[in-house]
Amino acid sequence: MASAHKTPSVVAQGPGASTVTLGERTIAAIALLGVAALIYVILGLTGVVPLPASVASLARAQKIGHSKVVVSGYYVTQPFIGYGGVSLPPYVFAAGSEKGSPGVHVAPELPDVKAGKVAAVIDTATGDGSEASPFVVHTIGRWDRFVTAVAVGCLIAIAFALWLAGTVVSIVRRRV
Repeated sequence: MASAHKTPSVVAQGPGASTVTLGERTIAAIALLGVAALIYVILGLTGVVPLPASVASLARAQKIGHSKVVVSGYYVTQPFIGYGGVSLPPYVFAAGSEKGSPGVHVAPELPDVKAGKVAAVIDTATGDGSEASPFVVHTIGRWDRFVTAVAVGCLIAIAFALWLAGTVVSIVRRRV
């Protein structure tokens, strides 16, 4: 029972170990998060993971890219054209629901088409966003749920980085 009254830092320490201060842990956590962000950007620039972009920037570019991007916007249907095909009619993925909002032509699957603001992944390597060459798009989910999931993911990443930073600082101290 006497060991139950010891502080966690004393219990966690081995013989000759020292405690990690909050400042050291915070600096190490910031460094770890910076390295993770740098790796994500490099993977995004190589086309492995999607990077955030705006629908307006895709509409301005009107060119075939080489990567996938995460965008938010609305599916706007075009006037129905009876062409006898089995695919959906043409859609525009627009930044806003009002007339005149910037948008790009997309070719969604039926499960991807949702009402309201959504988050989606657009593959810029599949077209240029014009009516003749639409982008392939896949809906992630409703915009509000997507933002909530990203915020929770960031909080978990920060907590994990703070936890891992203590171990990293201890390892660095032993090697120095």
